[in-house]
Amino acid sequence: MLQDLLRRAPLATIMLLGLVGVPHDVAARGGISRPDPASTRQIEELPPEVRKSVARWQSVCGSPLAAHHQFALYLEGGASRYRFIGLHYELLSCDRKDPLCSKEGCLHEVYVSIGGAYRRVLSVQVRDVELTFIDQTAAVEFICQTFSVQCPRVLLWNGKHFVAQ
Repeated sequence: MLQDLLRRAPLATIMLLGLVGVPHDVAARGGISRPDPASTRQIEELPPEVRKSVARWQSVCGSPLAAHHQFALYLEGGASRYRFIGLHYELLSCDRKDPLCSKEGCLHEVYVSIGGAYRRVLSVQVRDVELTFIDQTAAVEFICQTFSVQCPRVLLWNGKHFVAQ
């Protein structure tokens, strides 16, 4: 009986039946978007020293500070013993964005830890930054609004700070 039904069913119905069994998070990654409300949790889960640094924007952004899901992105592993956190301030919920963003882009900061406290090692206003590994070395790539001498640019971690290749 099911085979009879499937032979007669239009392709759209079959595709719809296929989605019924797909877990919600898989369907979301496939292009179904969900609202991403700002949450104080994104700030609260940061290490204390990073959270304190973000708190300096509270007078501009309002209280309590909240951010969207990908405000803080993490990079660790590989051959590196370092842990990095990249903050994307365009995703900070803020009443006034002008102190955080300009025509070049928004503030992005990178913090590093070697098992202890985190320290800021990069602060730049660009459209985006991407933390990645290049040949097992941590790297940061600037993604800019316009092409310029400094963009796009990749910096490699030398154990103390990010430097040009």
